[in-house]
Amino acid sequence: MNSTTRPHICIVGAGALGLGLAAHLSKECNVSVLCRSNKAEQLRSGQDVAGLSYITSLGALPLDLASLWICVKAYDNLAALKTVEPLLRTDCPIVLLSNGLGVFMECAEFISRRAPIVRALVNTGFLETLDAVVQSGPLLVTLAAPKEHSASLDSIDTLLQKVGAHVTRESDVARAEWKKTFINAPVNSLCSIVRAPNRAITENPLLRSQAEAVIAEVRAVAAAEGFDFSDFSTEEILRSIAAHGENRNSNLIDLERGRPTQIDYILGRLIRIAKSYDVPTPHSETLYALCKALEKPGAPASKG
Repeated sequence: MNSTTRPHICIVGAGALGLGLAAHLSKECNVSVLCRSNKAEQLRSGQDVAGLSYITSLGALPLDLASLWICVKAYDNLAALKTVEPLLRTDCPIVLLSNGLGVFMECAEFISRRAPIVRALVNTGFLETLDAVVQSGPLLVTLAAPKEHSASLDSIDTLLQKVGAHVTRESDVARAEWKKTFINAPVNSLCSIVRAPNRAITENPLLRSQAEAVIAEVRAVAAAEGFDFSDFSTEEILRSIAAHGENRNSNLIDLERGRPTQIDYILGRLIRIAKSYDVPTPHSETLYALCKALEKPGAPASKG
């Protein structure tokens, strides 16, 4: 594809996920990664990738931007959207990628009807090292969007498949977030507490039993919200965790690097929803408290 006819997209956030997706998407698009000045300088001094650039201001972007990909932590979503607010257009989809419950609704309230929104949940681990971003397993992405944004959903689906991603769709955005929570809730808590990759859950009988208890609580709270996940068995969830056994979850990486975690958007929101229905979640509450205790004192507070 000629570089002058390639669509131009912007990825907001130069963490492991943003950089990993940028490398994939640059095969089909001109990709600009919006990041802080020091990060941009660091990335520019590294390996040069065709179709990929690192920018620090919106002025470097073309007027006909094809899509905006928000690849920041859940607690930074609104700040990122405020930064790119001048770019919001009804023909430029916003792709939301952070983990967590209620992420879509929170961002949709800010965006209103100024741009279509596609919810994307990546089921692949990315780890940023000193000189590279390491991907754990194939690129697996779940997509969902409101019916009125189906055309945007189709375009993002097509683009991801062109760059080799395996894409699945959920008919409901909230259902997609709940389904990912079945994995995030046990993995991002248990594996972070014991400082181990995902496989610890399926290899250690004690951790497995705790994971099963958390999964049961997620199932009960989702049911209270009106979502039936009887077709998504605990064994299937554990197999999915085992399939990405070498991955070290993002919550664990954040703890190791002294950064705030997204646990408020995973277990924190699960617990809040549970309380509104009087659904008991003792295992989730204990794990949430332990994860919060492990966050580095003085780290910026995340908002769930």
